[in-house]
This record gives sequence, structure tokens and C-alpha cells, in this order.
Amino acid sequence: MTEKIEPKLGDPIPKNWLERAKSELKANFRVIKLDNFRGQDNVELNIFRPSLKIDSVASYKYSEVYNDLLSKKLLLKDEMLKILEEKNLWGEPQEKEIEDIKEGMREVEIKAALIRSKPNFNKASLSRLREEYLILQKKFTDLITKKTQYLNNTVESKAEEEQIKVKLSLCVKYPDGKLVWNSLEELENETDGIALMTITNEFMTFSLGLTQEIIDHLPDQIFEMVGEAVSEK
Repeated sequence: MTEKIEPKLGDPIPKNWLERAKSELKANFRVIKLDNFRGQDNVELNIFRPSLKIDSVASYKYSEVYNDLLSKKLLLKDEMLKILEEKNLWGEPQEKEIEDIKEGMREVEIKAALIRSKPNFNKASLSRLREEYLILQKKFTDLITKKTQYLNNTVESKAEEEQIKVKLSLCVKYPDGKLVWNSLEELENETDGIALMTITNEFMTFSLGLTQEIIDHLPDQIFEMVGEAVSEK
């Protein structure tokens, strides 16, 4: 598993992580290290960026699964959302709450930027804003997770899962170039669930051009202590 470092208030994103992200954008693979994988310690794997051919194969799998599930009358996302709304489980109020939280986070970011723009800024004020931001961020994450769970068993979600599996089965290799999974079936039968979750997460963030460490430290980038901090009076 990749090394985790607990972020501290005001810490900027470490330069080596930024450099790593830049280099990965230019490269077509990411190196990850797992503490343990299939009973072996300190296993190194390479996660490659999908080629056009792999994207094409994965897209075909998506269409295949989508059409199959549709023929079996599994609900589409829009149909599931309609049912959730009828049962008062999810609807306009929750969507509005998400937008309100996002707006609240943007407002906190602006306030933080204004404070940081001053030659001498109030450290305590910035600390309070950071705590406010983290509370909003957790509420946002909780709501998105809840919505995702509601929509997990829909045609689109199931098709997306299979699409990602195809990419994982073709894009994760050992340093010697050997595929970790020789087939989609092997991946589906993987017994090391913890490692598989880590690999999947690394693959998804890599596809977005991010690292998990940078995502973890976004609040610290926003509230980075710059200039000369002064105590609250």
C-alpha cells in the first residue's frame, strides 16, 4: 500500500508529490508499492494508462453489459432516481444540499485566499476556516457516497464496473511486464480484496492525472500558511 503521511495544518503539498504528478502526466504508467499482495510483502506494480485499443475493448464491454442488463429489466439511473424520489430517499432537496455545500466550500476558499493575500495574516482565523472547510467537505463526501450507493445496482453503474475491470485486467503489470491478471475471470476471482481496492483507487486517480496524496492534501494547499502569521488578538 502507498505510504500515508498525516497532513498537518498549513502544510503545503510536498514538492516531491507535485513533481511526481507532473512526471506521471508525461509518462504512461504509475509505480505503486503494496505492503502485502497475495501473501508476499513489498510488492511493486506498474499501472499503465489505457491505450486507445484498450479503451475501445472496454467500451465494447460496457455496451455489451449495458444491453444485456437492459434486456433483463434492470433499472436505469433515471428510473432508480424516480423511485428514490417517490420514497423520499433522494431528490431535489438532497441535490440542492449538495450544490449549497459546494457553494459554501467555494466561499470558504475565497475567504482563505483573501486572508492569505495579506502580508501579515491571522493564523487562528485561517485555522477556523480550514475546520469549516473540512466539515463541509465531509458532508459533501457523505452525500455523494449515499447517492452512489443508491445507484450502484443500475444498468449504467454495473456496466461501468465491468468497463473498469477490463481496463484493470489489461493495465496492471509486474515490473517484468507480466500481467497481474491473465484474464477478466482471474481479476473477478482475486482473493486479496484490500490490495484490489488499493490498485483500483490508484488506477482511477492516475486516470484523472492525480495522486491520492494530492487529493488527501487539497485542504492543506488551500489553507497553506504563507507569509508571516500573526496571533489572534
